[in-house]
Amino acid sequence: MIRSCASGERTPGQSGALASTFANAVTTYALARVDEERARRKATTTIISDDSCLNISLTSLLIGSGEAGLSVADSLQAMLRGVRQANLRLKGLNQTKQTLAGSIKNPTDRSITAFIDKIDFIELWEDQSIRAAKALLRLGTSSEIRASFDIDELLIEGRDGQRRADFEEDRNWWQRMRISTQKDGALKFETFGDRARADSWLQPTQRKLVQSFLERATESSATDSNVSFTMFELLVPNALKQAAPDRRNLALMLDEESAAYPWELLQDRYDDASAPLSVQAGMVRQLVLGEFREKVVHATDFSALVIGDPTSAGPSPDFPALPGAAAEARAVAQHLRDRGYGKVVELVEGDATPEATLNALYAQPYRILHLAGHGAFEYAVYDDDDQAKNGGDGDGSTKTITGMVLAKGIFLTPAEIEQMRFVPELVFINCCHLGEMTGEANRKPIPYHKLAANVAAQFIRMGVRAVVAAGWAVDDSAASTFATKFYDCMLNDATFGDAVQSARSEVYRSSGGSNTWGAYQCYGDPDFSLRVPRGSSSRTDARIVAGVELQRSVDVIALRAKTVDSASGKQRLLDELRTLASISGQRWMESAATCAALGKAFGELGSFEDALSYYQRSRALYPSDATVESLEQFANLSGRSAVELFSDMLGTRAAEAPREVHDEAEKLFAQADEILDALLVIGETSERLSLKGSLYKRKAMVAGDSKERHRLLQQMARFYGKAYDLDVAKQSADAHYSLANRLAAEIVLAWPLGARRPRSKAARERLSVIESGLEEIRSIAARTKPGRDFWYDTLTGNVLLGKCMARQEINAADLDNMLTVYSNAAIRGGSTRALRSVTDQIRFFEAMADPGTDAGKKGSLVESLETLREGVIAAAMATKL
Repeated sequence: MIRSCASGERTPGQSGALASTFANAVTTYALARVDEERARRKATTTIISDDSCLNISLTSLLIGSGEAGLSVADSLQAMLRGVRQANLRLKGLNQTKQTLAGSIKNPTDRSITAFIDKIDFIELWEDQSIRAAKALLRLGTSSEIRASFDIDELLIEGRDGQRRADFEEDRNWWQRMRISTQKDGALKFETFGDRARADSWLQPTQRKLVQSFLERATESSATDSNVSFTMFELLVPNALKQAAPDRRNLALMLDEESAAYPWELLQDRYDDASAPLSVQAGMVRQLVLGEFREKVVHATDFSALVIGDPTSAGPSPDFPALPGAAAEARAVAQHLRDRGYGKVVELVEGDATPEATLNALYAQPYRILHLAGHGAFEYAVYDDDDQAKNGGDGDGSTKTITGMVLAKGIFLTPAEIEQMRFVPELVFINCCHLGEMTGEANRKPIPYHKLAANVAAQFIRMGVRAVVAAGWAVDDSAASTFATKFYDCMLNDATFGDAVQSARSEVYRSSGGSNTWGAYQCYGDPDFSLRVPRGSSSRTDARIVAGVELQRSVDVIALRAKTVDSASGKQRLLDELRTLASISGQRWMESAATCAALGKAFGELGSFEDALSYYQRSRALYPSDATVESLEQFANLSGRSAVELFSDMLGTRAAEAPREVHDEAEKLFAQADEILDALLVIGETSERLSLKGSLYKRKAMVAGDSKERHRLLQQMARFYGKAYDLDVAKQSADAHYSLANRLAAEIVLAWPLGARRPRSKAARERLSVIESGLEEIRSIAARTKPGRDFWYDTLTGNVLLGKCMARQEINAADLDNMLTVYSNAAIRGGSTRALRSVTDQIRFFEAMADPGTDAGKKGSLVESLETLREGVIAAAMATKL
């Protein structure tokens, strides 16, 4: 949903044909609505004392985003601009009618105007809707759209939308155009598209004539529209001029001569959009070079080197201090830190000595390099005695140098840049800040466009992914706006082409008469993007716009929780999950599936209170779109939570727990029983039977009465036994789980009830059956877990544990053997959570240690089990060090 705001500014459109057609259609529709309202009022003889405005809402499909080939973003932008144009036309019509207001005699003829105050976009497919919502968020960051529209950030989900698993990626097509310079000075234009042919045009030019316009265009930071109009007519073939209103994104492939032309300034005088080509649509460059570095190594860390105003410590008449460059560098460095770049080297003003700059340049790899200061092109270098230096022969001859000025007579040139072993991905060169020149009055102006091409070309030869270089002197304020917006977009995971276009558009609309928006020559693949650091804030594409996105994000956290081991890692995931839950739209919290997903994720992270709250909420919501599996998870978590209430007071010690603990545990156990009993009525599955057995297992762990515990263990064995029978019938590879737990219950049931009482014949026979069952677990492991892996070692350890528990004794050799096996399992990929099934089983046997056993034997058994459990946890943690 988008609401339109009143505005009198007229702005250009992208995908001009659609914007113009949509504006015409909307205007026609609005005027028809006005006629209907006027007829209605005449029919009812309604008397209106004042002029009135008819607010109109529209609903539209994403026009052109299908077979017409427009990207979703282009389609939306064109239609929004169409709405704005329509409102401007309607406003103009109203102003015309107001001049006739004095002649109104009939009160029913008062002026009625129209204004489009809202437009909704409707889309059938969920994935396309999400893509459109994110595109609107990106468009909303531009000053043009922000000035006219308020964007609803959340997707409104209807009942009949459709989902699909396979869909086409969004089209974001850039027209490739090669411009090469011929020997006679003519320019050859070649376009490459989706046809079998490549179109070509030859445009004759007079080099001297073009050079004069080139110098005029770049000698000042003030906008000269006449130069832009004339250069468009002079340089662009007539056949291509006809395509200018289409406002396609352009990727210009240039040679080193054609790169000197300010293509970004070109503007069509006869285009109604009334803005330069590079503002109406994206425009980036790619340099065609014959020599380049073949093996390119980029930085892998999120690191950056920012250098600003290095000459301020010792300014000279030719190169005065540049406070604008210093401010820009500091702002960029802080921006990078705020967005997750942990290694930002900032050298500004006095800190940017030549030695410090070169030391930093070679000290480490950088992903981003930002240079802001003075630049020099073919600058004559003399020593203090007017003797040549840096290669001169000492007789007063000179050597010219091109590069960034570091200090008097010291420069950062392409030669030093070439020596960088690691190539940055993004380089931003702003060596064209305006400064108050106090040197000789007749000093020749610096040809900044040649300087930009010279320094940028060296980085491009090295293999930089993207280069931004100012082609002439820029206004400090506008330069800061461009840099801020550009980095905002790039660090929001935008593509290079989109970031450049957004920055140009922002500066064009905010910088008044400055032409800084066109000064930046931007070289690179338009689809290049910086990898954004994990946890970086403010990514537009990362913002959640639909309930299904929230569910997927929560599911990812639940999966990550299964492998996190450190307390800090777990806390980070909890913070991330709570942030998702807090920023989510209220209507998403009315989804049973969303609440169930949150419940699962909080449960995986051990935040049982939060998990149970979301699961409980999920049960009460309609429509009930949560899965049946979520109910199983709810029941399981209720049982786990009940045991956790007792902390270490398990087994006979549970009786010592406060009454409120017992009461709360009873509620949780009853809740789990209710859910599982209902699910078992629907159908008996191995999972549900195992969960019922697990519930009795947990009840037994906190049962202080031995007879009650005995009954609970019998129920535990019964349900796990039924689950095992189902697993065997369907030849499940997980049959070992239900069998191991059935045997655990039978082992404890076979323990003698009193101290020093011998086992009965029935108990001995039961132990024999248990021994056979344990061997069956080993057999299942051999059949279903070929090779030595985590689960094979875990099952082997569980068999050894079961045999020790059957005889109620763990000797030193048994303990060492089990620790070795479980340690091997941890090495083969077991996290603390993955080994929880082992530690939970050990904890169960600790709780079940028979109170009738003599104190010495019981103490020894519990002590050995504690040692084993702590050893398993330590083994899991050691693998992460």
